[in-house]
Amino acid sequence: MKKIFLISILVILCTVSFAQLRYFFPDSNACFSAGSFKFWFNGDTTINSLKYKKVYMQTYDSIPDFSHAMYYAALREDTLAEKVYLIEAQEDRVERLIYDFSLGEGDTARVYSFSPYMSCNHEDGYVAVIESVDSVLVGGNYRKRLVLEQSDTYSNQWFELWWIEGIGSTNGPFTPLEICCADCEYVWPLLCVHIDGELVYQPYSEVEGIDGCYLNWSTGKVKESEIKYISIYPTFVDDVLSIETFNDEVTEIRYSIYNTLGMQIDNGNLCSTTINVSDLDRGMYIIILYISDNVYSECFIKK
Repeated sequence: MKKIFLISILVILCTVSFAQLRYFFPDSNACFSAGSFKFWFNGDTTINSLKYKKVYMQTYDSIPDFSHAMYYAALREDTLAEKVYLIEAQEDRVERLIYDFSLGEGDTARVYSFSPYMSCNHEDGYVAVIESVDSVLVGGNYRKRLVLEQSDTYSNQWFELWWIEGIGSTNGPFTPLEICCADCEYVWPLLCVHIDGELVYQPYSEVEGIDGCYLNWSTGKVKESEIKYISIYPTFVDDVLSIETFNDEVTEIRYSIYNTLGMQIDNGNLCSTTINVSDLDRGMYIIILYISDNVYSECFIKK
């Protein structure tokens, strides 16, 4: 009887130790590249007495640079329940479930999906079925992976995606399930995960023609570059935005200007070293410059 009791205790302890998150989202100096967006994990904060990791978003920029990122969301991991929650700053600031790693094969996943500059999220979440549970190698360690099947309401087709502990979805860290709506033209696949400057995960390497950490839908694939070709100033501008290049071989620069809602306000070819922004309303804007195979962005505020 005593032996059976000890075995039972060991089984319970093993079950408890396994039924919790073993790998977590990073808390500093980590960059997740998803399509034309980069999400930076840097620092933490406390909301309603709960600890969250702070997430920043860098938009339309093939060069990783945390100084170009803006605060995006707060992420919380319930390690025992194996669930991950997010509060997005641009939404209604309500905590919502985005991952449930406690699910098993055959279970139904119902979570909320966030996507940059899109408002077709379902309040009660999107639904997918857990096809299988296994592991995948990330940074030298095997992490728990959930393979999901989701139905596209508009095409009546099923497609597969993954959830990985500490990495998130192959759709990007905060879009656990595909956002299916009639007006959705783009997706933001997870391309690269860098932690402390080291590439630890690249799910689409040499697959589907994606061999870099940046994907621009208007120009096709673009490899990430560490070379900065330009400088944009001032940050607070009255009428004229100045562009300074550092490469004599640059002969053509295209630009687009977006507001914080993702709406394109202006675009064209840069014919001089300045852009007249006097007609813009007061507020924050993002300017994107396309130079050869590189894309560079910067935020500025119209006074």
